Amino acid sequence: IWSRSSRWGYLTVKLNNGTKEAVAVIDHKDVEFRKHTETKLFAQFDKDIESVKEVSLTFSTGKLLKHMQKLRVLKIRVTNLEHKEKPLCRYDFILEKNHEVTFKPLLCEESLF
Repeated sequence: IWSRSSRWGYLTVKLNNGTKEAVAVIDHKDVEFRKHTETKLFAQFDKDIESVKEVSLTFSTGKLLKHMQKLRVLKIRVTNLEHKEKPLCRYDFILEKNHEVTFKPLLCEESLF
């Protein structure tokens, strides 16, 4: 995370393979996203998706009256717990509160981070 200050909230994660979509909402408790800190979250999806082609993320705070908040993410890593050998990553993007961001994940390269 590379935001100026801490952000509290939760994430909705969607995995898509072109025909099916799996959704996980990580909202059992608000998570603190702090500058220069790695945050690990586990998500339980409603479906199993093979060959993920797109990932969508939405950052939410649950507070309607808060000003527009952004969360700058330096790296996200999606790892299947049953097949850990090919994690998917995306580098350096911004999540705006309540706006879905969709991207094509890349195979992770350990040398980048």
